[in-house]
Amino acid sequence: MRRGAGAAAMAAAMSVTLAACSVSFHVGGTGSGTARATVPPSIVHDGRVSLDFRQTPTRAAFGLPADQSWRGYEARYKHTYDLSITLPGGVLRLPAHSIDGDTDDAGGAVDTDHGHRPKYFTVDVLYPSEDAADTALAQQSALLGISHRPSASDALVDGSPSRDLFVEVQRQSNLSATLSAPGERYYYFSFDRYDNAAVAAVLHDGRMDLDARTRPSRAQLGFLDDYARADIQTSPPSKAPVALTLRTPHGTVTLAVDSLTSTSGRDADPQLVRQRAAPSRTSTTWVGTVAEARAQLVRAAPALGLAPSAISALFAGPADTAHTVRTTTSAYDLEVSVQADPSEPGPYAASIGYRFTWRDPAG
Repeated sequence: MRRGAGAAAMAAAMSVTLAACSVSFHVGGTGSGTARATVPPSIVHDGRVSLDFRQTPTRAAFGLPADQSWRGYEARYKHTYDLSITLPGGVLRLPAHSIDGDTDDAGGAVDTDHGHRPKYFTVDVLYPSEDAADTALAQQSALLGISHRPSASDALVDGSPSRDLFVEVQRQSNLSATLSAPGERYYYFSFDRYDNAAVAAVLHDGRMDLDARTRPSRAQLGFLDDYARADIQTSPPSKAPVALTLRTPHGTVTLAVDSLTSTSGRDADPQLVRQRAAPSRTSTTWVGTVAEARAQLVRAAPALGLAPSAISALFAGPADTAHTVRTTTSAYDLEVSVQADPSEPGPYAASIGYRFTWRDPAG
């Protein structure tokens, strides 16, 4: 893929991929006020750590302070914790250099009143060598729910040890060749990311219905109770987009979207209100070929209230620039953004984003 719009579209595709995997580094939790709560006892005992991932751990089980959404444990380099993680299929044992747990994958931004359980865990694992790391992962694959036998060429592998637990294992050398050590791996564990009660209520066999003729409720957008953000996408290893049937004041259309993210609360709301407030925005992403993007928008234009000339404008002009059109109804303001390179034949040559800003029922 050449530089320019093709590269930008690839970047958009990579952004979608990384968002799905949530490859991130937590730098610490958030606190409230100047007085710090008493720090609970460490989960490290004589260099050993035991975690039970057969269900989401409690805050106490990971030692989260009352005013924090994150906690990390770090052994000195050249030293590791003897980490045991109980999974539905058995016990996973890892030589862990560091272990951190967070209540959400946004660095605690969602958990503003510090009441959520830790759901996102990063374990930095140090094996004696690259070969030892590869051998260990191959032996762990069944326990981790990885669908294929990992090889030395895999930069990232993923699996589901249980319905509500997802795991990714990444080569540290693929993240930073200058900082990585031989045999270093990141193990990312996340609960409720793809499959939870709220998502299961709205996503059925990769299909979702959304009535946008009025502002949707939290339940209709897949919000968990007391969370300010809802993410919906098909569970790996499926790479199929969500088939989103959208009902608008203009009509009905089914859109292909790779992910659908909603947030609650207005910008002026106090932080504690956002977790329980009505939805404020819903954004979708999709990446594909230019022909697919154009066909999707031409088909969707009547239901979105867009004129044919608006669709043409989205694909006109410089190929390395995102083009945007806007429309409004009594229920939402809609921004449609397209970046496309017609000279690029590949599957990542175009991206479409739909961003709905929901209006209050009273207007």
